[in-house]
Amino acid sequence: MAMSDFYQLNIQKLNNWVDDAVNRGGSEQSYWVRTFASMATDSKIKQYLNTTTKLDNTLTVLENPAAERTALTDATLTLLEDVLNYFPKEPLGKIRQKQPFVYVYASGNNDEIVITGDGPQYQGNSCIGESASTMPWLPELLTLVHIEHKDTSPSAKNTLRRMVPYVVGAFFNQATRNFIRMISIEPAGTFRLAHFDRNGVWYTEKMHKIRDDPGIFIKVVLGLTSSDPEHVGFDSRITWKDITNSQGEILRRVGNIKVAERGYYRKRPVDYRIIGRAPVYRERSSWAVGRDTMGWLVVNKSGRKLFVKDSWHCARFRLSGPPEVRFFETAKENKVVGVARMVQGSEKVYQTMLFRDFGRVNVSEHMLNWNPYIDNMAKSRIVTEVYGSSIREFKTPRQFLYAFHDAVNGHRSLLLDGGILHCDISVKNILLGQPNAKVNWRGVLIDLDCAVYVEDGVYPPTEANQGTRSFQSVTVLSTQIKSIDYYIANKDKYAHDYLDDLEGFFYVLTYFIPRYTGTNNAHRQNGGHPFIDLMNWGNADPVMSCKAKKRLVNASDADFQVLLDTVSDYWDAPFVVMYKKWHGFIRDIVASKQKILDGKSDITMVQLRDQVKEHYETLLGFVSECMASLAASAKGTRLPLKEAPIGVDVDAPRATRSTTRKRDMEEVEDAEEQLAQQPRRRSSKAKLN
Repeated sequence: MAMSDFYQLNIQKLNNWVDDAVNRGGSEQSYWVRTFASMATDSKIKQYLNTTTKLDNTLTVLENPAAERTALTDATLTLLEDVLNYFPKEPLGKIRQKQPFVYVYASGNNDEIVITGDGPQYQGNSCIGESASTMPWLPELLTLVHIEHKDTSPSAKNTLRRMVPYVVGAFFNQATRNFIRMISIEPAGTFRLAHFDRNGVWYTEKMHKIRDDPGIFIKVVLGLTSSDPEHVGFDSRITWKDITNSQGEILRRVGNIKVAERGYYRKRPVDYRIIGRAPVYRERSSWAVGRDTMGWLVVNKSGRKLFVKDSWHCARFRLSGPPEVRFFETAKENKVVGVARMVQGSEKVYQTMLFRDFGRVNVSEHMLNWNPYIDNMAKSRIVTEVYGSSIREFKTPRQFLYAFHDAVNGHRSLLLDGGILHCDISVKNILLGQPNAKVNWRGVLIDLDCAVYVEDGVYPPTEANQGTRSFQSVTVLSTQIKSIDYYIANKDKYAHDYLDDLEGFFYVLTYFIPRYTGTNNAHRQNGGHPFIDLMNWGNADPVMSCKAKKRLVNASDADFQVLLDTVSDYWDAPFVVMYKKWHGFIRDIVASKQKILDGKSDITMVQLRDQVKEHYETLLGFVSECMASLAASAKGTRLPLKEAPIGVDVDAPRATRSTTRKRDMEEVEDAEEQLAQQPRRRSSKAKLN
């Protein structure tokens, strides 16, 4: 998808949340009154009201039903500037080093008064994304005042939807923004407050009439332009500063991120210097709503390069699972291999419920499943070691093979040593190891967002809405409708287990071996075979995804051989043999599970899972056999390929293989040794069809 598509996707998601917010109704005004109560003292406001004439002049215009659009905007702008000039901000160590810049931005039939700022919370980047040319001020946006007038059919839904593009643009251009608040000035001199964060939309149900209590309006304006970064929605633990030379010229802008240890509130946070001025990774489909996972490349004081992951996760009282930090801690304590190692982590850096003033009341009273107002998300911050790039970036088939082996072995170690099931196998969650990585670390599993603890062989219920659709198993997709109701009665039968994750690894193999050619030509649509229907694998409808995968998984040996015959010469014969063995294993497992679910099997699901060690040994054995065959071939010897595919001559090169594709035997090591040297690079990198 192009960036513009992701931009529209975020707008669509946020519009859906607006609709949900309007359907359930707005919040009580008392919450927001408490939120902004400390912005100015009543005596200071009284002093201002006794000296200004602009408030009354502005309200006279706003309350005039015949007032024109430009008059409404000019009057509002005059009042805002007057308030901001009367109540100066403290510049030292705060978000803004000077007074906010205020100007009007016209959009269609409405005007927006844009308030921008500067200071250590701003990254200092140029505007990027779909709005770069029309709204270059988005990286510096502090808040926005939306002007409604008589011809725009003002309503809560319409007003909030008009704010959405600005919210999406602000979140996209301000990676450290936790929330953003805006106000809408509406006919008859009223205003509405709106709050947007990763957990949804809040707004005031009843519009407040400014003349009835102008102090509330003044406090809201001051709150939306506060000098405290956390008051206006920024992450105060990430700051930026300019590095200048002796002449005062700015050389560069550098960032700093603070990370506190989980549970040690009195321990001083650790400082890390950010490399660059933007995250090196950000989930494009959820930057304005949902998880907004992003990664920063950092350096600690000793010069060690590390990776910091920020993401939002569900943190509802008694209803959510453990945060990702806990799983990384468990993996570290149990010396799990092949899974990213955490250096430091915090599980609740910020919580959305505290943005909405629930921090001032007894939170537990509101933590009820039926109450839509207490959905809570928490921001976690995890520091891990740095590994290689995505497995998609492998340079040679052997590098892919080593990474794949160690990722599967890492999954085994995570489950058997750590008691954790990953639950989200996909190509994006497998990284190549560091250069010259040791055995067990040539491929690394990341992202434990969907992970669960497995105790006494009890696995979680299948959940088709969690994980990566394209790599979910047939069983997870086919039982998701029944799982919620049936799981209570039969936890063993309707559960997501390690076999579902291993099926995900099979789809990882399918993503590469039948589809990568190693050249820039001879592209095949969807892998060149109806068995590989990636479009429907990722279909939002689990039924469609399940049907598409069944065509591959349930294929007979003869039908599957047709697919194997299309595999590029980029992959040597041992890869084809390994892939065929994986298919046969997964096909048998899926069939066995279906018999158990249908009540036609002599064994139970528990008995099937009791073979967990044997299952891992079998699948890892297929990969090890491939390694050994490749290593032996490179040394001038030959190992027989067991269960070789029909039509593949294991004693000779494949008929179409070019002699230019031979590898330097001195550059290949034994399968049991670490990958000390990378095989010689081909003339072109592996390319996806």
